Amino acid sequence: MKYLSTHLLFTFLLALGIHAHAETDTTRLKHALSLHIGTSLPLSIYAQKAENGGFAKNGIAIQGNYSLNLYKNFGFAANYSFFLHNVDDSALSKSFSAKAEAQVGNKVKFQESRANNWNGHAAMIGINYYKVVSKNKKLMFNATLLGGVNYVSTPASQTTVQINDAFYRTTVKRAKNFCFAYQALAGLNYMTGPKTSLGILASYTGMNLKGYNLDITDVGNGSYLNKTYKFQQKISMVNITVGITTHF
Repeated sequence: MKYLSTHLLFTFLLALGIHAHAETDTTRLKHALSLHIGTSLPLSIYAQKAENGGFAKNGIAIQGNYSLNLYKNFGFAANYSFFLHNVDDSALSKSFSAKAEAQVGNKVKFQESRANNWNGHAAMIGINYYKVVSKNKKLMFNATLLGGVNYVSTPASQTTVQINDAFYRTTVKRAKNFCFAYQALAGLNYMTGPKTSLGILASYTGMNLKGYNLDITDVGNGSYLNKTYKFQQKISMVNITVGITTHF
């Protein structure tokens, strides 16, 4: 009798374990929620150190992703992302000095630029695809296409130059605007537990920021001019991040 009770208990625990394993099979888990952080690399004109460029340096990216499997390997995706790129002060100063010399016709004796950063908060939705790519069902590939809104802050800056005995200073206030943004992501996740995985994610983000509220003040040689300008800046970047995902 004691042997029979022990045998039944063992059989029950074994069945329970098999059932639990089946429930946590990654092919049956419909939801995924992840947090990633890593480096953000500005591209194209956004990274250029020229008059119409963004003067953006390498920065940081944070991403929170949610996906819901709806049909076979396809599903719904939602994303929050944040980026921050500091401005290259040295390159900005050189560009401003060259412009000042061209306007005045004399060499710059002194130059200094101080600027903070570009940053943006985005909320996007789209479609997701995932596929288990290993026999042990622990390694997964996923790809996502998203579109949505990004709330971008332009950098505030102040640049001062000295030409002959006159000082010229240009102050640019920070402007904030919404714009449409799109993102393409691809990554790999490796299951480290029944419902947890670690992953690496690469993404491309693009947007075209426009506004009418760029406040610029020019002071120098007894003159003062303050105007509000229209502006446009194409912004693109590649983010490479690592993170953790919970599946449920």
